[in-house]
Amino acid sequence: MKKLGCSLLLVVIFSYIGARQVSAQGEKAFASSPEELLTQARTAEADKQYVQASVAYRQYLTVKPEDDEVRAALARVLSWQSQFDDAVELYEEILRRYPEDLDIRVALARVKSWQHDFAEAQALYEEILHRDPTCLDAKRGLADTLYWNGEDELALRLYEEVLAAIPDPELAQRIEMIKARLSLSLQTLANDIDAAAGLYSRDNVRIGYSHFTYTKGIPDEQIWQLEGVKHLGKQTFVGRVEAWDRFGLHDTLVSAEIYSSLWKKAWGDISVAFGIDPQFTPRWVLGGEIFQSLGLFHPRLTFFELSGGYRHMSFQKTDVDLFFPGLTIYLPRDVWLTEKVYLFPRAGSLTLSSRLDWRVNDRLQLFASGAFGDSGERLATAADFVSINTRTLSAGIEFPLTRHLSVETWVYHEDREKRYTRRGGVFNLIFYW
Repeated sequence: MKKLGCSLLLVVIFSYIGARQVSAQGEKAFASSPEELLTQARTAEADKQYVQASVAYRQYLTVKPEDDEVRAALARVLSWQSQFDDAVELYEEILRRYPEDLDIRVALARVKSWQHDFAEAQALYEEILHRDPTCLDAKRGLADTLYWNGEDELALRLYEEVLAAIPDPELAQRIEMIKARLSLSLQTLANDIDAAAGLYSRDNVRIGYSHFTYTKGIPDEQIWQLEGVKHLGKQTFVGRVEAWDRFGLHDTLVSAEIYSSLWKKAWGDISVAFGIDPQFTPRWVLGGEIFQSLGLFHPRLTFFELSGGYRHMSFQKTDVDLFFPGLTIYLPRDVWLTEKVYLFPRAGSLTLSSRLDWRVNDRLQLFASGAFGDSGERLATAADFVSINTRTLSAGIEFPLTRHLSVETWVYHEDREKRYTRRGGVFNLIFYW
């Protein structure tokens, strides 16, 4: 019995040892090789099983950590799971070893844009396009970044370039959507400009006083002004009387202007003036100006308005022909920039005037302007047309005092090199009804 018991015990022991050996051999036989792990990861990624794919990619990298192609694949599937920080870390790790890899830079920029880090994404895409202007992936990515950041016009241009190279119905649909949105926003802006102009252009009477001092011992200049504005239908009538004291002399100038809408998105004015026994102001003035919104040609050009003006001024000893083409650029929030060139052909002089206006509301408006050239900016006397280097700066504000009463005031500085420097300001009371 004792021999039988020992035999049974030996059988059990050897059976257990055999089973362990078989189990170990089975585990070894079914363990995944790096190639098998990579195949599993790619299959899971293709099936959109991103969690399983990322696990398999990580297992593979524990065996082959030098494989940056797989590291990029892991970053890709992590970004699709919104694990952006991990994806960025992996892409940046690759770029530390291969800083010239543009594909990895594109992938990193894409993740940055998904993180809403639009500034960093834009900088990365622009750097890539600087190195390779033909990189469509970077161009498309930059367009997407600009689009998501609300910069439709810049995005539209890039999208159209990409679509021209690679037809894509989805991209074509986005382009049409952006165009429709831009057209709507431009039309809204145009309506806002027209509405603001209608509110601002009301009947009013203006009483004003201006005072300027001169260097070189020239007497102070003073101007008293009375002006009335009346709207009748599509026309606006302006009458003005100005009493001037300048150069130690006194003149009175009477002027009138008619503003009217013309054809579509265009308007203009005609102005006349007469001096009463003038000594330094013109004997008479005749001129006009036409303004044309470029929105007439395309809604995207609604921001721009061209103008052209001419004025003939007849003085005691000479006549002056003045031309002044201009461009106005309308910006958001009732801000607009006006650029004008004053041309005096007889003397060959030219002056560029820039003025920035901001209409905060119906009766609160600010402006700043500067002029640089060969003549004065306030072209009212023959002396203002003498060709000499001139710099002019001015700024002002109009603000309400009561429901019907507003104040307009501005300061003025004019430097005419060796001739004189003029400084001063204007104060106007405006009564609206």
